[in-house]
Amino acid sequence: MKYLLSLFITFFSCSNSNDVNENTQKSAFKWEEALPSTVGLSNSLIDELSLQASNLPNIYSFIIVKNGKLISENYYNGKNKESLLHIRSITKSVSSIVFGIAQKEDLFPSTEIKIEDYFPTYINESSDDRLQELSVQHILNMQSGFNWNENNEAINWYTQITNPLEYLFSKEILDNPGVTFNYNSGAVSLLAHVLNKESEMSYSDFANTNLFQKIGVTNYHWDKDPQGITRSDAGLVLRARDCAKIGYLYLEGGMFKGDQIVTNDWVNNSWNQKIDLNGNYGPIENLHYSNLWWNGTYNGKSVFFGLGYGGQLLLCVPEDELIVVTNHEFQLNPTQAATHSSTFLNTIFKKLMDSL
Repeated sequence: MKYLLSLFITFFSCSNSNDVNENTQKSAFKWEEALPSTVGLSNSLIDELSLQASNLPNIYSFIIVKNGKLISENYYNGKNKESLLHIRSITKSVSSIVFGIAQKEDLFPSTEIKIEDYFPTYINESSDDRLQELSVQHILNMQSGFNWNENNEAINWYTQITNPLEYLFSKEILDNPGVTFNYNSGAVSLLAHVLNKESEMSYSDFANTNLFQKIGVTNYHWDKDPQGITRSDAGLVLRARDCAKIGYLYLEGGMFKGDQIVTNDWVNNSWNQKIDLNGNYGPIENLHYSNLWWNGTYNGKSVFFGLGYGGQLLLCVPEDELIVVTNHEFQLNPTQAATHSSTFLNTIFKKLMDSL
């Protein structure tokens, strides 16, 4: 279990590409702001947590949404509410939504579609036969079967590899797809390539039209891979309050301001306990994974979250209609960066949850 926890803490993608998709239009949606006391929380407690967060190393943001209202918004170390902040692998959870929308729009019959037809250059008669069984669902659940050590591979992923697809498909297949959980950013990057081939729009344009514009996310950028494809595994940079909209969308069953963006079934499938990871993440127990989302429990309450390297967290607690977002500096040595999420969870998040 020690290895598994280490993997959870240190996984990431390292690209800092300047080749990005950018959007800087004016947002039509603004959070309703309210005092904590109007939603049953102590004003003094939230002030205390905000001050405590200011002492955490390398923290940039800490915001709380309760009952659909923005009740606390704090920025540190030179950041503000307009700052674009790297969410790292929370991008994967966003990509899950994008793919769910694609299925809703009938671009795919189901997530059980096999990927071999999309990558004929790399999956052919000379390939391991097990690659022919690799489906989108296997990728969404981190069960692709590739020989991949995220802690080592991600250091080079997109920064030193000129052809990421060739690099990924050169990896040995260790397990039948769908058998073993193994966190793999490289496999998740395939999703954007698949969607690009099915949609009349690029992956980034599809996400912008069908997700971001509809939830009022208009100021962001998103890295591309060396082949010019928007990354589905990482590289999305958002305002913290816009990251919270992703959580709000899911708390509302895929609906945003009366518009069903993604189906409730997709949300439920993403937030079920599909892959049992037999462990905890900080104070979050009973850890599971499904459709590029993490989930577990805290004091018996379900907690669903997106998690990015270096202390990027999007935490959702449906029972309390609670969303918590925090961002930290991630361009640090892995040992230092790995402490950000666990420190925040064991201090700020734990104290907040204990007050509910």
